[in-house]
Amino acid sequence: MLFFYTLLTQMFIAIYPPAQIPAYTSPLSIPIYISGNFGEIRPDHFHSGIDIKTQGKIGHKIFSIDEGYVSRIKIQANGYGNSIYINHPNGFTSVYGHLDSYCQKIDTYIKDIQYRRMSFAIDLFPEKNALPVSKGEFIAFSGNSGSSSGPHLHFELRKTRNQFPVNPLKFGFSLNDNTAPSISSLFVYPSEKNQQIFSIPTEYKTEKENGIYKLTCRKPLKIAGPGRFGIEVHDKIDGSSNSCGIYILELSIAGKVIYLFKADEFSFDESKYVNAHSDYRAEILEKRSIHLLYRKPNNRLSMYPVMVNDGIFDFQTGVTYPLRIRAVDAHGNESILEFEVEGISYSNMTESNASPPFNIFRWNTINYFENANIRLEIPSGSLYEDIFFEYARTDSRKNIYPYIHYLGNQAIPLHYSSKLSIFAPDIPSPLRSKTVIVKLTDKDKPSFSNGTWNGDWLSTKINGFGRYTVDVDTLPPQIIPLNIKPGSDMTNQSAIRYQVTDNLSGIAEYQGYIDDKWVLFEYDLKNNIISYKFDQARLMDGINHEIKFHACDGAGNESSSQMSFFW
Repeated sequence: MLFFYTLLTQMFIAIYPPAQIPAYTSPLSIPIYISGNFGEIRPDHFHSGIDIKTQGKIGHKIFSIDEGYVSRIKIQANGYGNSIYINHPNGFTSVYGHLDSYCQKIDTYIKDIQYRRMSFAIDLFPEKNALPVSKGEFIAFSGNSGSSSGPHLHFELRKTRNQFPVNPLKFGFSLNDNTAPSISSLFVYPSEKNQQIFSIPTEYKTEKENGIYKLTCRKPLKIAGPGRFGIEVHDKIDGSSNSCGIYILELSIAGKVIYLFKADEFSFDESKYVNAHSDYRAEILEKRSIHLLYRKPNNRLSMYPVMVNDGIFDFQTGVTYPLRIRAVDAHGNESILEFEVEGISYSNMTESNASPPFNIFRWNTINYFENANIRLEIPSGSLYEDIFFEYARTDSRKNIYPYIHYLGNQAIPLHYSSKLSIFAPDIPSPLRSKTVIVKLTDKDKPSFSNGTWNGDWLSTKINGFGRYTVDVDTLPPQIIPLNIKPGSDMTNQSAIRYQVTDNLSGIAEYQGYIDDKWVLFEYDLKNNIISYKFDQARLMDGINHEIKFHACDGAGNESSSQMSFFW
């Protein structure tokens, strides 16, 4: 164990020499407990920071971890919501996301620009001298804005020169963690010779014995030829019940390391390759995070310091090999799984000679599928490996468009968006501007994608396989005033709030005016709440006012609300 700690320290120093390791202060005055860590497997991306718990509350003060200047402010209804970026003189940038609000000097700077641009959503890059901050300076309040599922602070460290996120837990923030990762299952994926597309890997449960994880089956696994493995592993941080990601994964066979994954840093351009690093099928269909201990042909992640033969090992017939998988968290706690594999011949395995009734799509070429009703074009590099593509159509949907198209398998990811075109000649001309292509979930809940017409073909970009159809959106957004009605006395209210929803194509645009002057309405997308906070600097109090609110959906349907109130 001492050797491992020495090795880990040496690896860390190699990445961040002692002179470059900054002495940061905490971004919060409360004890740090995290609900998510760096490099976790998330939908379509690796988690690029740590999620710091805020005791289930909004409104804790956030402090700059070091001196520097505000280099970016981004406000949006989704993503990080209200966020702020601070460049520091040592070459790193700190990022604070899901904020509730900002300190006065930053808030004044933001609102002046929002009112000038007449826009809630902004992405600002202030000049270096516009918003300087000192170490430990109060900059914002913690919140739950954007796509946050609960109050917390999303905190990142990035290299300023290229904006690569780096692991914040390697920078000395005070966080107790003496809990080793937990290895729950090993997965063996079919060898290439016997692989059938959409094959489910064989799962082997584990148990701990004398501090080492073993397979419950205890007998050597029998594998013919190339062997590929995956592992389900979780890490618990002291003081938190959340399952977090892993820092290091290492696979060695007969004493030789053939695979090493390490979550030190990555680029946002490569983050989506998490869909090749993990078992996407298990993530989508079973909500399980399984690390693949081998590299697919189109996996371009840079997070593998060691990769021999793509992590695939050819087991020789009659030879028994010892295998060792090591899982390490960012604080040096480690767990080890040990088992054996016996190489056997292919003649001992059952093989199917049946040819699959599918089209083969290659990962390194452009792939096309076309018939009388549909066209699909998948750019080269969109697939992580060769796949079998299957298509079907049902005629049972009762709608203005009668078909549902089954495109491929939803458990196979696409790295790049693909062009889908659907032949829909029966859509009347007056409705074509309201027509959208929708993807149906398992519960038939549609997610829309606006399209463009070329003759009788409607085209759009899609991000995954699944069930697609065409629908027409003629219903306008629904605007429900939550705390105001005509003639209301709003003197004791801090804000005016509306609930704004749409049946299909979503809210594309909204605007609010008081006394015919644009006012700032903030959008809470996850709760469908749009609210105006009374601004005494911009709105005269003690008089009657007229408010107008307007919303438009993605198909151009519009709704408005207008009423008077006193404030």
